[in-house]
Order: sequence, then C-alpha cells, then structure tokens
Amino acid sequence: MKFDSLRSLLVLAAFVAGTSFAAEPGPAATVAAADAPAAATPAAAAAEGEMIAGGDGTKLYLKRDLPAGEPRAMLVIVHGLANHHGLYDDFVVPFRENGVAVYRYDARGHGRSEGRRGYVKSYWEMVDDLRAVVALAKSEHPGVPVYVLGHSMGGHVSALCGTKYPGEASGYILCAGVLRYHFMNFGWLPRPEDPESEISPVDAAYGTLHLPGWKELSTFSAEGDDGTLKSISVSILNAFTEGIAYLKKNGKSFTDPVLVLTGNNDMCVSPQDAIDFYQETGSTDRSLRIYAGVGHFLMADEKGHMIAPDVLSWILDRAAGGTFVDAGI
Repeated sequence: MKFDSLRSLLVLAAFVAGTSFAAEPGPAATVAAADAPAAATPAAAAAEGEMIAGGDGTKLYLKRDLPAGEPRAMLVIVHGLANHHGLYDDFVVPFRENGVAVYRYDARGHGRSEGRRGYVKSYWEMVDDLRAVVALAKSEHPGVPVYVLGHSMGGHVSALCGTKYPGEASGYILCAGVLRYHFMNFGWLPRPEDPESEISPVDAAYGTLHLPGWKELSTFSAEGDDGTLKSISVSILNAFTEGIAYLKKNGKSFTDPVLVLTGNNDMCVSPQDAIDFYQETGSTDRSLRIYAGVGHFLMADEKGHMIAPDVLSWILDRAAGGTFVDAGI
C-alpha cells in the first residue's frame, strides 16, 4: 500500500478498541492466564493472541500482526499508561501490509495481562517484560531487525530499556514519551496519597493541572475507547521519579537509532521532554518530529494520519541497511 493511500484511512478512529477487547476486571484484580485465548498453532497465536512469560514470569497477553511472507522488520509496541494493545488495531495495518511484523502486548496490570491493575513499584519491571517480548520476536524471526515503539508510559519504558541495554533493539520510536517532567504531569511526585491507594488517571493527569474541560473527560485514552483502566495505583505514578532521574543522568548511554515524536498540542506530556531527550541522547542517528496541532494520543489525533507513514518509512530505511547520522528535525 502506498503511503498516500493511507492518509484517509488512518485519519479515521485509528484507536478503536472493544471489538476484540474483553471487559476490564476490577481495580485490584489479577487476570489469570487461563482467561486468555489459547493458541494451539503459530497461526492461531497470530490471529487470537496468546499469553507469554514476562521478565519475572508474569503472564502477558501478546498479539502478533504478521505479514504474508517473511518480515522485512519487526516492531514491538509498548502502550501508554492505563491503555492496552487494542488501541493499535488500525495503526498496525500499513506495517503488516508493508512487510513489518508487529508484536503488541498488554503491559503487566493492564488489559488481558496478569498483575494488579495499574500497578508497579518500579518501571524496571516493565523493562524486563519488554526485553522478554523483544527476545521472543528475535527467536521467531532470526536475523530480522527489531524496533520498539513506545507511547507515553511505553515511551518511558522503551527509553529506559534502550539506555540500560544498548543494542538490544535495532532502534526506538518514542511517541509523547514521559522522558522528563516539565509539565508536572501528575503533580508533585511522590504524590501525597498512600502509594498503595488508587486514583483515576484522568483526575491524576488532567485534574492535577486543572486543564480546561477535564471534568467532562471519561477516559484517559482516545475518544471511544472503553478498555482503558478507570483507576490506577499511586505507586505507578510515583515510579516515574526513579525512571526520569535515571534517563537524565544517563542520557549519553542511549546510543541506538531513535525517532522522537511529539505534538505541540500535547496537554499530558510537554514537548520539551522530547526536545531535551533529543538534545541529550548519545545516539548519532537521532530524529525529532514535532507535529503541529497534534495532541497526546498522536495516532488517534485527527491529524494522526501522518504518524504511521513517518514511522514506517523510518523503520524500512534502516532495515534496508541505510546509515544515518543525526537525521535532525
């Protein structure tokens, strides 16, 4: 499919969930592996998804979107806070149609994966999970380059992984990632509440900053999504403190190719976070793109039809062996 033909398709509700997404359990519930669809064959696993072991054995729900033949590249998608893999149902289509195998999974405590809902003590738990998914993708398609796309919280996790474990992936796409803390996105951290208590992500993100219209928001997600968590732990918000400090201290240790994406209308994560990461990274193949008029949920934005072609071309250029030095803005 040519990129131009994607424009009208991707501008539609790119993040529609619910058609294949199970209802969320209660805030403190744990999803059992037996509740997920079984995958008897590789084809069934690709079509229906399956449970895999995360870094510490926690079961993660994984969905593969595979091209018809051997992939030219692979893309692992790490979703944002309180979200789930189903938000990318439409976004992944052009990747699959252009030979890129997509591995998207629900983070621990999210979607169909095991774990207390919306809870971690440290994002390094999620980094280990990401590494397990990357390792699985490599084992299934040896020699094929693996790229990682992380959105918001997923961008935070992806940046931590690339910083501590350079070379583990062939490159990273960081979309509206929590890479610094210019907006005080979730108020002063650590928050004053009990870390084990729970809070609405809408209240935490929008209410803390008293952003216009926040009381009318029903979900911390793209419009129409009913699969996102309605409550998260205070602990998962406080955990950003440790991760951000690590990223700031070790910026030059991130040396893999990186495409940093943000929108100048993002009210959740400051575009300055992306700018700082871009300027302070140790990567020699780095690109920064700031989309005018685009908000936090980039791919679901009415102008989000620009995102998939940009990401796809960036991946295919590098998967084909292209060499880029400081690709710029």
